[in-house]
Amino acid sequence: MAKKVTPAPKLTIAAGTQTVFFSQAGHIGQNVMLAATNHGLSACPTAALSHSAIKRLLGLDRLTDAPIYALTISTPQTCPSSAGQSIN
Repeated sequence: MAKKVTPAPKLTIAAGTQTVFFSQAGHIGQNVMLAATNHGLSACPTAALSHSAIKRLLGLDRLTDAPIYALTISTPQTCPSSAGQSIN
């Protein structure tokens, strides 16, 4: 008797789900930027991502693991010609 093979599950994404997902990532980023500013920090979002480098650095090995949003957070620098004013 032949062994019955169970097919692998299929990943199905409903239409519009991806848009909602990325929109929520943007909202989370905005909240992080507001919190950073509230704590006297600078925050800058970027779409210039090296996905493979980020996945390697964070140990994201699964096919479904992917960086979708990046922020840099730092202490603000002062501009020498602005007499101590923040450049932010």
